[in-house]
Amino acid sequence: VEFLSTDRISLRLTRTYELVPEAFEPGGSKVTVPIGEYNYQSGQILYAMGTQHTLSGWLYYQHGSFYGGTKRTIGYAIGRFEASSRLAFEPSLSANWGTLPGGDFSSTVLTTRTTFAFTPRMFTSALVQYNSSAHTLNSNIRLRWEYQPGSELFVVYSDGRDTEVGRPRLETRSLI
Repeated sequence: VEFLSTDRISLRLTRTYELVPEAFEPGGSKVTVPIGEYNYQSGQILYAMGTQHTLSGWLYYQHGSFYGGTKRTIGYAIGRFEASSRLAFEPSLSANWGTLPGGDFSSTVLTTRTTFAFTPRMFTSALVQYNSSAHTLNSNIRLRWEYQPGSELFVVYSDGRDTEVGRPRLETRSLI
């Protein structure tokens, strides 16, 4: 359903087949998904806010079967908040809860991208993501400069941190 405001509400039904060739622990949980073939279904209700709003994006709730159990997800995605014509934030959040034959699990992923335009030909953007189940905090900062039409320079800094024990411990770092 699309409203005159361009906001939308939609329902989605999804059927998924997955072959798991090797056992794994979803989202870093202590619950193991065994080798096998899995068929599962899920339903989702989604509310999409039109881009004319200061804050836009999708709010959604999803529920369905998952590796012989169930999973529920609530989230906000593809959002954009323009603080000014030069500064924008793009937050997203996904919280997941599930029950599998071997036990329960939960996971939260929080992401934000921040973009700042110095000039029409130079901007910086930063992506920061936290994953509660993998115990990771990752960041990526990029400077883009188009010093003449068709010629660009990119400078990118990235790092990855383990947040499982106390203060985030640096695991990877790069400057390109």
